[in-house]
Amino acid sequence: MFTGEKPDLLDIMPFGENSIYVVGKDGVPQHWDGEEWLPVRTIIPTSNGSLGSSRKNVSMQ
Repeated sequence: MFTGEKPDLLDIMPFGENSIYVVGKDGVPQHWDGEEWLPVRTIIPTSNGSLGSSRKNVSMQ
């Protein structure tokens, strides 16, 4: 896991040449598209059987 703008090489999980992902300490997975890291939205089952999102809702007050 990493914090900051870019991960270091120990944080990278390559699943294939075109599938490089990292997960930051905030829990949001990111994908390298060849130019920049982009957040990936994932759907995960919740304890009550419905589908939830790994992306957190943050409100600025």
